Amino acid sequence: MALITLNSCAQDTSDSKSNKEASSTAENEVVRMDKPETLDMSKEDLNSGVQGKAVEEVDKASSEIIEEAATAVQHTYEAIKAINDKDKKAALDALEKATGKLELLVAREPSLALLPVEVTTKTRDLIADLKVIKKQKKMAEKAIEDDYLQVARRAIADMASEVEISTVSVPLTTYPDAMKVAAILLDEDKMDEAKIALYTALNTLVIEKEIIPLPILRAEVMIAAAQSEDAKD
Repeated sequence: MALITLNSCAQDTSDSKSNKEASSTAENEVVRMDKPETLDMSKEDLNSGVQGKAVEEVDKASSEIIEEAATAVQHTYEAIKAINDKDKKAALDALEKATGKLELLVAREPSLALLPVEVTTKTRDLIADLKVIKKQKKMAEKAIEDDYLQVARRAIADMASEVEISTVSVPLTTYPDAMKVAAILLDEDKMDEAKIALYTALNTLVIEKEIIPLPILRAEVMIAAAQSEDAKD
């Protein structure tokens, strides 16, 4: 299976995340396009097989989640909420819990640099005929020629047919120290500085993305079906 891995840093650190729990979620942007029957497979069987293989990949990524690290991130959001509520004691308690979880992980997993805490998926599938695809391609090429790179990026993205699996991880080399710095600032009654330190720490969470092309998944499902039919003969 072909995978494309992309890395980026988390940017969304709004207070509304304070109740967010690390869990696997799925989002489907577009309904799958109809496929012709192939190898005596119905469209429903093909799509079901593709969905099954996508779920396998998500389950594989989700199995790597480290609950203690996810809890430490949750405590970070709790500390931010407590700071917003002017509750210094609750903020310090939350940071103490987060630090304790992280120190345990450092001792238990000293070789790990990243600790997975959340997995999300997004499915995009192209609904278009060849004429529309060619038009979209020309639009992207023209945008590149005119140096409108963001327009080109959007035009190309609209032609995506893929499953995107995003894994959020805690950087173990920096996150624990950030919690300690925030706690020191709180002790000094520097509430605003402590909150900034916590948001900065959350911005260091690493997002790794695996892009799995749907045409490849469909091909694998059809090949498996063909091999199964051959085995019956």
